[in-house]
Order: sequence, then C-alpha cells, then structure tokens
Amino acid sequence: MPRIIVLGAAGTAGRATVAAALARGHQVTAFVRDAAKAPEATAVVEGDITDAAAVAEAVEGHDVAVDSIYSAEADPAVIYPAAAEALIAAAPPRLIHVTLSTLLELSPGTKLADAPDFPEAFRAFSLGHGAGLNRITESTLDWTAVSPTTDFDRESAPTGSARVASLAELGVTDFASAYSGTGNITYADFATGILDEIENPRHRKVHIGLTTAN
Repeated sequence: MPRIIVLGAAGTAGRATVAAALARGHQVTAFVRDAAKAPEATAVVEGDITDAAAVAEAVEGHDVAVDSIYSAEADPAVIYPAAAEALIAAAPPRLIHVTLSTLLELSPGTKLADAPDFPEAFRAFSLGHGAGLNRITESTLDWTAVSPTTDFDRESAPTGSARVASLAELGVTDFASAYSGTGNITYADFATGILDEIENPRHRKVHIGLTTAN
C-alpha cells in the first residue's frame, strides 16, 4: 500500500485527502506551514512548500505526493511556480497535482480561462496555477493533474464516489455554464477520486476533472 504525503494538508482539499487516505488504511504525512493547523495524520511535517530542501526531505520515503497548496496571501505568480520547482527537485515517485478547473480545455487548445466571459478578477490566480502546472507538465515526473471539472459543492453531503468527466461531457461551453452548479463535487468526493487514482492509476501526464458519480 503506497505511503502518501499531502502537501498543503491544512487546506480544505488537503484535509479531505488526508482523511480519505487514512480511512483507506494508508500511512499519510501532512505537510503544513503551521503544525498547529494540521489535520490528524500518521505524521506531521512543518515546512514551506517553496523551500526545495524542506520539500525534498519531507517527500523522501513516500510513494505518492499530493500537492494541494493554497495561499490567500502569497502572489500566485510566485508561489505556484516556486512550489512546482520544489516538487520537481524533490522528485516523488508519483505526483498528484491539485489545480483549477479553469485550466481544463473547453475544446482542443482552448482552456476555460480563455472563454470570453472569464472574469478578470480570477485571471491572476488562474495564471499562477497555470504557470505551476506548466512547470510540472514539462518535467520528467510521473504526474497527474486533478481538479473539479467545474466547481466544489460546499453544501451537499458526499456521495462516496467520483468519476472523471470533461467540460464537454458536462455541456460546459463558457465560464458561466461551468459555474452554474452543473457537475459540482464535494471535497470529500473529490478526495475519493484522488485516492482512486492513487490506488488504481489510470491517467498519467494528463489533467483530469472530477465530478460526482451519482
């Protein structure tokens, strides 16, 4: 059974992933900026996701790294590429990179972030995530990028399952339709999809979107 480290484990998606991994019997390390905010895990490591030496030390001995970082304070153009570089240098055997639905393709060569109705207020955050994802896609890592296909469902009870779906499969044609509530997934179900991919890898070196299976 793979040993997992979740970087950004104090965030909502990170916490859900740690909980899902523990529920399935995995050893899971929570990597956080502040140990006082860490979720229950097999082990907790405090460190800075942009510190390559700290990330490399934490990742050593793990079979899978799940990168689920978020910072409301940091410049997205700086933190996401820097975190990607630290992970590339750490070279985990397998990387699950949690990113944004805005970087999924509406059609070949056209991302959701390229839609004419994409809000300018979200552009810097999306571009920062995109820069980090680009670093990872250009690396030699065994990676899978994962995001909700549309958005997170913050109100419903989890279904206990998830499935891979493209924007086109959900009938999404622009930003408005992507964030209309169609295909939203709870954090717990999103974490279920991540663990499914860890335990039974089916998507390598691609960005997949997850939606609820029911």
